Formats: sequence, structure tokens, C-alpha cells
Amino acid sequence: MASSSSDLLMKALLLSCIALLALSDAAVAPPTGITRHYKFDIQMANATRLCHTKSIVTVNG
Repeated sequence: MASSSSDLLMKALLLSCIALLALSDAAVAPPTGITRHYKFDIQMANATRLCHTKSIVTVNG
């Protein structure tokens, strides 16, 4: 029965070492995401269809 608990202890130690390495690698890794900034030009424009003119919202022209 001593070998069974020893195997369990070794597996737990190995698993904790792998988890520690994975977490430390994730903490050191540089961020790879790109932040994009957009500028939207929102205006009111007149649109005529079938002899009726309406004001509509346009984005970027």
C-alpha cells in the first residue's frame, strides 16, 4: 500500500509542476492582441425617394 500512496504523491507533484510551468509561461508571455481605434463621422442627410424627402442618419458619408 505504500507504493500506491507514493505513486499518488508523485502524480500530484508532477501535475502541480506542470500547472506551475503553464501559469508562469502565461504570465510572462507578451500580449498579442491588437487594439484598433475607429472614427465614425455621423451626420444627418436628406434622402429623396418617390418625391418624398426624409432626413436620415449617415455614417461615414
